[in-house]
Amino acid sequence: MSREMSTKEVAFVKNNLEKEVDGATLIACYESLVQIRFKRTDYRQLVLSIQFPKEYPDSVLLLEAKSKTIADELLAGIIKVTEEHLQTFKGKPQIVAAARFVRDFIWENRFVVCSEELSYIKKELVNVGDVIKVKQKLGVIQLKAVRNKYNLECKLTVPDNYPGEAVSFVVNSNFPSHLEKVFVGHATEMARQCVEPPILKKKSQAMEFVPKPSLKCVSSYLVEDCLRKYPTERCPCCKKPVLPEEPLTELPPSMAVELVYCGHLYHYDCLDLLMKSPPFGEAKKCLNCGKRIFHEKWNVSAKLMEERWAHQEARKREIDEVTDFLGL
Repeated sequence: MSREMSTKEVAFVKNNLEKEVDGATLIACYESLVQIRFKRTDYRQLVLSIQFPKEYPDSVLLLEAKSKTIADELLAGIIKVTEEHLQTFKGKPQIVAAARFVRDFIWENRFVVCSEELSYIKKELVNVGDVIKVKQKLGVIQLKAVRNKYNLECKLTVPDNYPGEAVSFVVNSNFPSHLEKVFVGHATEMARQCVEPPILKKKSQAMEFVPKPSLKCVSSYLVEDCLRKYPTERCPCCKKPVLPEEPLTELPPSMAVELVYCGHLYHYDCLDLLMKSPPFGEAKKCLNCGKRIFHEKWNVSAKLMEERWAHQEARKREIDEVTDFLGL
């Protein structure tokens, strides 16, 4: 190692690095160790440790990156591409070049803090026939997934302050429009809960609220729990397919479907018959999972349900008696 060159480079870095590389903060600057912090947000930040190898500057710097918010696998990847970049700087000062390269990577790639979530989407959610496009600088993931003749297109945008701010998304599909609204509403609520503390805290939530990543849970819900599931879902009552084989964004009344709280789909007529038939003493439960059925269209008391049913049965008996009397 050229002692004279390293001494001059350390002196230059000590006096000029923060002016040369916007966003870099010098933590330590000695011939034995140089440490630089890069912070774009509270989540997109890392510390780069630099040492001079014996053959410096004819070989590249020895680099190590640490971060509490960036995955170790990605940190290793950042070091690898930085070392490759420094190959063109052999024989020259390299610290400022390394700092600029790492800074640009952190600043221009919003997926730095969600690399594992993005990897999950690519490996677990994208099947044959699906299409995914990623725009790193914009933090945009465009995903089109298909199941049978149904499709769902989702544009997910990772904000600059992710995961402190929830992922935003736009959905287009050929599912019935009222179901698509339910999908979007539920996914929006999932994303909100990741970044906003609950109004009523439980005893187990006495600690300070910490935002959670929302990209994986939102994308997984839309693709796995909606697109992959419902095209083949069968009505728990009649056991027939709930959705038509040929997608319709607006279903006629005879094909109307309802999504209940537990996530199962019913034909409207089947669910209506289930909710309005005895027994009425206990809350109605889903025939698939056994959970209580919640739905605003049937949000009446068991007593009122029973009275209505009794009235309908009495009316039927009256009609039957008249029919018998007239010999019809």
